[in-house]
Amino acid sequence: MGGDRETHRTDRRVFRNGRLALSQCLVYLAASGDRLRAEKLLKERRRSLDYVPEVSVVTQLVLKLFGVGEGTRQVEVVDAFKLRISSECRPY
Repeated sequence: MGGDRETHRTDRRVFRNGRLALSQCLVYLAASGDRLRAEKLLKERRRSLDYVPEVSVVTQLVLKLFGVGEGTRQVEVVDAFKLRISSECRPY
């Protein structure tokens, strides 16, 4: 049983690392001026990026700074990070 739990943790880590790599690639393309390629990749892989909400919202905000994508709504940012923020810091 312990092996199954460890395998599951490893799978989640690999899954998350893949989303981080996608995020880094998108931001690099946008920052280096290849906005068309970044837009195309974002359109193709957006659903994949959305599986890790924290990565998704931060990536979308940074991409918006470079003129790629539509950004994200405030509520999406709050929802993505609400469990990581102590209750004393939350507005509600």
